[in-house]
This record gives sequence, structure tokens and C-alpha cells, in this order.
Amino acid sequence: PRRSSTVCLDRRRGLHKASGGCPQAKVNVSFPLLSRREVIAGLGTAGFPRIASATDREVIVKPGDSIAAALAQAPAGTTRRLRLMAGGHGPLTLQSLKGGRLELTGEDGAVLGPTVVRGSDQIVFRNLAFRGEKGGATVPGLVLIDPSSRDILFERCSFATSDSVTGWSSRDWVDRPYPIGLFARGPQVSVKESRFVNLRNCLSVAGDGGVVQG
Repeated sequence: PRRSSTVCLDRRRGLHKASGGCPQAKVNVSFPLLSRREVIAGLGTAGFPRIASATDREVIVKPGDSIAAALAQAPAGTTRRLRLMAGGHGPLTLQSLKGGRLELTGEDGAVLGPTVVRGSDQIVFRNLAFRGEKGGATVPGLVLIDPSSRDILFERCSFATSDSVTGWSSRDWVDRPYPIGLFARGPQVSVKESRFVNLRNCLSVAGDGGVVQG
């Protein structure tokens, strides 16, 4: 089935659903482009089956599990930790997540589709592969951090249109990749030990205090 995840936090409301050229390298995982979008507001567990395994430190998210539900079930505290198991987890939008640190750490082979962060802060993406083709999308990046988001870290991540571009035509390079792999416009966005492959352009970190290392 086709799906994507949008995760929102609004402490004033309850839970609800709504619709809504670099060098080549390999990540041996693929997943279909996904389209269904789910939204979660608030941090309670009402309305969600316990689809993820929770410990006192993190929630385990398997392919096919709802990232939104996993976030709602994450143990309370100053930091919420989700561990994404190997496989495709679909496109993701993080919206209005403020007031606490969120860490999304991938096992080797964990893949997210096109990802957008809006109005959020204190988010860590670690050891995750971002993959996707733009299709008819109008957003400028495979991963987009808007100006209202801040304090975002990408550590040991990889960004690519596809793991292989063998057989691509010159027209494919126009039609398939997003214009840029990571387009970060908010302040304090850091990128550490990450790879950018099979993209038209790698990254733009335009906000104040942005750091790119290794």
C-alpha cells in the first residue's frame, strides 16, 4: 500500500488524522514511492494500537508501523527516541514539533522518503537513508527544512535520488531528481559525516549558525 507520514505536535489539541550530480554510492534498500499521509497532534496514545515496542529509552518502529503512532507512544521525558528498523518507512513531514528533543535513529538499511520539517526544533536524524524522486512535487529539496525550524542535526545520513542511475538519460536528470538533496533554510542546521549521491545538487544550508562537517 502507498502511504506517507506527517507527524505534528500541538499541545492545545488532541490526536487527529487529516489528509494531506554527485558521485554514486550504494544503499542496499529500496522502497516504493508512497502517497497516503497521516497526521498526529499531541503526545497521548488515545486511538492508537500499540504497534511499536517501547522500552524506557526508545520505541522500535518497523516498516509498515506508523511513525506518528510510535511518536505518541514514546516514553515521556525531555528526549523522545525512535529507532527505525531496516526497510522503507515512507515520506515524512514533521510539523510543529517543539518543546522537547526528538531523535530518529536508523538501523543500517532504514530508509525515509522525501522529508519536510516545518515549525519544529531539536530534531536529530541519525544513520538514515533519504531516497526519492520528485515526480510532480514542487518542493525544492529531497529533504526540506523551512525557515521556521531550527536546531536540526543530520548525522551519518545519506541522500540520493536512487541508489543506481544506470541507464538514466539526460532527460531523466532533469525530470527525476529534486533540485537539491538537502535544502535547509532554518537556523542552526548541522550536517555531520553524511553522503550526498546521485543528485543534481547536494545541499544548501542557508540559515544562521549552519554547520557542515566531514
